[in-house]
Amino acid sequence: MASTTTTKRMPLLEKTGQAPSPSKDYHQLLVTDEEIIWRWWKISMRNNAIVFPGENKVPPEDFDYDDRLQSDILRVFGSETLEEVRRLSKCRGDRLACLPLPVLMQIIINLPLEDILKLSQVNHYLRYICSMDSLWKEVYISLCGKPNEEIQSYANENGWKKTLFTDKLKLRVLLARRRKDVESAKSRTFITSSDYIK
Repeated sequence: MASTTTTKRMPLLEKTGQAPSPSKDYHQLLVTDEEIIWRWWKISMRNNAIVFPGENKVPPEDFDYDDRLQSDILRVFGSETLEEVRRLSKCRGDRLACLPLPVLMQIIINLPLEDILKLSQVNHYLRYICSMDSLWKEVYISLCGKPNEEIQSYANENGWKKTLFTDKLKLRVLLARRRKDVESAKSRTFITSSDYIK
């Protein structure tokens, strides 16, 4: 006898809460791989009011076009939740990309360099994450230790990924050249006519 079991997947995000004052309505937000569900229960203080709960289901690919749903989420749960729903609506079943950004970055930081470069080729979202300068700064610190002020300044100008992949000898030459340029710029002073008048 064959059993037909359906595995119900856990929602990617579930939130419930009451709308801000003066409203007393309750809301529930569910985000799954297949749909974004917005439920509401209107609360009325009138004795004779008959108010029914409501539900709105939107496929993830249509979420960016549903302005009303976005404004409801923003009003009830705030901008952080709205951004999280936007990110989850773009995941399309990719569990790695569905992880919160700090968790995903911590995982990537602990990967070998070759794997980070391969991960950046998986999809657009992971390419974007793997190109973030803040990620490469953490990778640099985990591999090379805390940088001194000179290297930090160079990396802020040229990017942490470029700084990490520049070999140490070439980096020393670039830093020495940069130091010389800064010193020569400081030593050059222009004399204006107002300097002669003093």
